[in-house]
Amino acid sequence: MSPRKRVAVQDRDDPAAVLGPRIRARRTELGLTLKQLAVMSGLSHPFLSQLERGLARPSVVTLQRLAHSLGTTTYMLLAPKAGPTRIVRSDEGMLPSEGDDGNLGGNQRSLTATADRIRALETRGGSASWGPSKAVQPGQVLIYVADGCVEADVAGERHRLRSGDTIVFDGRLPHDVRNANGSETRYLSIWIP
Repeated sequence: MSPRKRVAVQDRDDPAAVLGPRIRARRTELGLTLKQLAVMSGLSHPFLSQLERGLARPSVVTLQRLAHSLGTTTYMLLAPKAGPTRIVRSDEGMLPSEGDDGNLGGNQRSLTATADRIRALETRGGSASWGPSKAVQPGQVLIYVADGCVEADVAGERHRLRSGDTIVFDGRLPHDVRNANGSETRYLSIWIP
């Protein structure tokens, strides 16, 4: 029986694809050799070499020992590759306002790019009446009042929020926000699916 051939991991979404290079980068950043890291972590030098090349996968306990020896966390070793950094300038992201039949009104601008998982809207002014229907979406919703006063209706329970107040709730609950302070109101709505 021939020995099993080891193949390096190629899938970029596979945690092992980022683990090896991150271990190597952290080890070299600390000025450690593979043998020094082996002594510090109690793991074998050949295993660490295979791990860095994507030819081996550590157990959870082994990963925790390795992270501790490298002065980092398992999350930092396994976290998905960071996406690009985006900036939305103060004069960008304007959205059309809805008319009298909508529940948004006022001036709105998106604070995030369309490719971002998180969604954030800044509303200035906004409608003083409740919309014809309540929003429902998966994930969590955060509303922060920067200036003025708003009322948030979450599943039929109304909350008055003033400047500096925040409300966080499950987006699956029917919800709506209305301006309770005229044109001087400015609030942020953030949704994380």
